Amino acid sequence: EKLAGKKIEGLADDDDSIEHEHIAISIPKPRRCAFCSWNGKRARTSFVCKECTLPLCCIGSGKVESDCFNEYHASPDRQEIVTRYKAMQKRVPSKQQPNK
Repeated sequence: EKLAGKKIEGLADDDDSIEHEHIAISIPKPRRCAFCSWNGKRARTSFVCKECTLPLCCIGSGKVESDCFNEYHASPDRQEIVTRYKAMQKRVPSKQQPNK
């Protein structure tokens, strides 16, 4: 099954009044999975949710055995996961060092 363009329909934002289309799209450079990070795992993924802009593992993609994309969207802790992921991104130092 091709995962890019995989849809989850009927999900709404926090106030449950507006429906959105959540689609896993492929990205060129793998990033750390937000849901794996929240669960204390270190995994990289080549997919992000187009609507949420979070990197999330998709089952069947490479060596991934978890379906973070669907698990994240079904989780009641979505806002906490986003908050923690954004905080983690701020702590990660840049790999580029200033010239001395």
